[in-house]
Amino acid sequence: MPKNLTRQDAIAWARGIDPCALIDRDKLAALGTISAFGTASSPTSCAAHMDDGSDRGVDVDWAIAFTPTDFLTTPLGTLTEIDGARIRQIDSASALPPEARGQLVESACSIDIPFENDIAVRMSVSMARDRKACTSGEPLVRAVLSKWPSQPAQGSSPNTTVTALTRTAPCAVVPELQKVPGLVFDWKDQSLDSCFFTRGGTDLLVSFNYRTRELATVNAQPTVFGGHPGYTATDRGTTTATAIVGDEFSGVGAGHERRLVPVVEVSGDNPAAVSDVMAAVLAQLPT
Repeated sequence: MPKNLTRQDAIAWARGIDPCALIDRDKLAALGTISAFGTASSPTSCAAHMDDGSDRGVDVDWAIAFTPTDFLTTPLGTLTEIDGARIRQIDSASALPPEARGQLVESACSIDIPFENDIAVRMSVSMARDRKACTSGEPLVRAVLSKWPSQPAQGSSPNTTVTALTRTAPCAVVPELQKVPGLVFDWKDQSLDSCFFTRGGTDLLVSFNYRTRELATVNAQPTVFGGHPGYTATDRGTTTATAIVGDEFSGVGAGHERRLVPVVEVSGDNPAAVSDVMAAVLAQLPT
């Protein structure tokens, strides 16, 4: 188990772990009949929906991400110990004043499970309001704690879809961009699924995500980036370029099985800079 990694190396290491492989199917089935289970909004996220006999069902979403900087100090939720590990649970009801809790339409719990190198599994569990989401999530926490030491590689789970975005990282484009002077970049600003930098005075954000084809193209104009088709939209001075970089696959979105596509997104206030960066990202994606 690698420890004391730099942020750059921690991102590469954590992106190589399969989130769906951290919870076995039978652990989810204990909450109800599984109707959806698979890759969710990014290569580092997974989600499942179970039918438990209620009108709402049970939703579980989890992702590999950096541990919140206020994990130990936030007044929200409680620190508790499960199987020797300290985790933080935040019950949505406990975050509200007593007079507002009756307005909740569901029981929801967010759970942070920290590991080495400032990496955590961040989970959310939601279900009918008369259930206890935090209690229901504890067996799933134990499952993650049990699986984590084996560091299952991306693609280990039959419910995981591996795409071009799984095999690279948003900041992989930085060395190419650094060939031209004027790039301001710091690893401390980076996350697992996005990359932030300044180029020629323009702040730019590169993001990798999965979404439906309709959402990827809504209110956008067809554009070509270095020979690759994509889309561009402008809103209040910010230009967002998107490009679909693979085939549709069956994933999970909003508690249902969805047909998703891998999407590269670049946003910034300078349309030319956005276009140039998008072309550079697409040029270095694995085929």
